[in-house]
Amino acid sequence: MMDAETIKKIDFSKEADVLKAIGHPVRLKIVAGLLQSECCVSDIWGCLELPQAVVSQHLSILRNKGIISGRREGNRTIYNVTNPFAKSLINSCIEIKAEN
Repeated sequence: MMDAETIKKIDFSKEADVLKAIGHPVRLKIVAGLLQSECCVSDIWGCLELPQAVVSQHLSILRNKGIISGRREGNRTIYNVTNPFAKSLINSCIEIKAEN
């Protein structure tokens, strides 16, 4: 267990940025889905039943915060979760939801 002085010295700014980015329900669903399976934007908007522009906007936020990345396969970009902190958080959320 950490004492108060140790906690005061820790810089949580990167973690706070990740928490803010995944704090939106749609982005949380996107990251949870990408942990289950890498996929492209059309798969994501089809699954979430949201307009492509909305999904692209959320993907952009997640990408800019370093939570996901994409790789090109032909004319498609395949997204996956790359941030270990986000992976751990979302996996914990999934486990808690599965228990309830």
